[in-house]
Formats: sequence, C-alpha cells, structure tokens
Amino acid sequence: MKTPKSLEDLFFNELADMYNAEQQLVKALPKLAKIATCTRLQAAFLSHLEETKGHVTKLKAVFETFGKSAKGKTCEATKGLLEEGDEIAKEFEGSPAINAALISAAQKVEQAKIAQGHDLEEPVVRLDLRRDHHPAAEETAIRDRNEIDLFD
Repeated sequence: MKTPKSLEDLFFNELADMYNAEQQLVKALPKLAKIATCTRLQAAFLSHLEETKGHVTKLKAVFETFGKSAKGKTCEATKGLLEEGDEIAKEFEGSPAINAALISAAQKVEQAKIAQGHDLEEPVVRLDLRRDHHPAAEETAIRDRNEIDLFD
C-alpha cells in the first residue's frame, strides 16, 4: 500500500517544479534575446534573465530554510511551452512578426509561472509558512502576481 502524500509533500513537489522551471528559463532567455530583432525586446529578455536568476537564488533559500538541498523535477509545462516557443521562432524566423511571436511565447511561460505561484500559496497558508515564520517560502509563493505583463 502506498503511503499517503501530505500537504508538505505537495509544497516540496511544487517548489521543485518551480525551481526547474526557473532554471529552464535561465537557459532560454538568452536565446530569445538573440533571436529578437527589436532592441527593447532584447533588453527586456536580458533584464528578465537577471530577475529569473534572482528567483533561482530565492528558491534555493526556501529549500535551505527547510534543511533540504535545492533540486528540481522536470517542469513539463515549462519544457513544453519553451519547445513551442522554439517552434514559433523557427516558423517566424526572418519575418516582421518575429518579435510579436516571441512576446506571445514568453507571455505563455509567464502565465504558467503565475499559476505555479498560486499553486504554492495554499500549502504556504495551510502549513503556516507565512512571512513571520518562513519569509522566503511566502515570498516565493506570491512573487509572480505583479509580473503578468513582462513587456508593458
């Protein structure tokens, strides 16, 4: 008989998923910046790269807060969205619409990250991991709420 999973298991599962998603983005954002033909878009991707590296650091801190080593399980959602982005980039290569296509692909990934933040919110509240006890855990769970439009 399988041991029932707990809310804490869910928290660490979602945290590992988010950690991997951020690591995938650290690899993908420089490629997107290179493909973009608009200097403002290139700058936005590179700026978001630095922000994403900060997210990786914060996620490591959350793992460490609980005495765990930072490790990720493959975030299939991010992997799939980045693969879709690669296909779009190839399809629109050399097209005047390439920048709009890259923005569309990037916004899909950002929406998935926002959903991940919301997925962590419930365990954070129920396990009483709020800021007064574990500030890094709460900050990670809600950090993406104001990042909906990366390219405003």
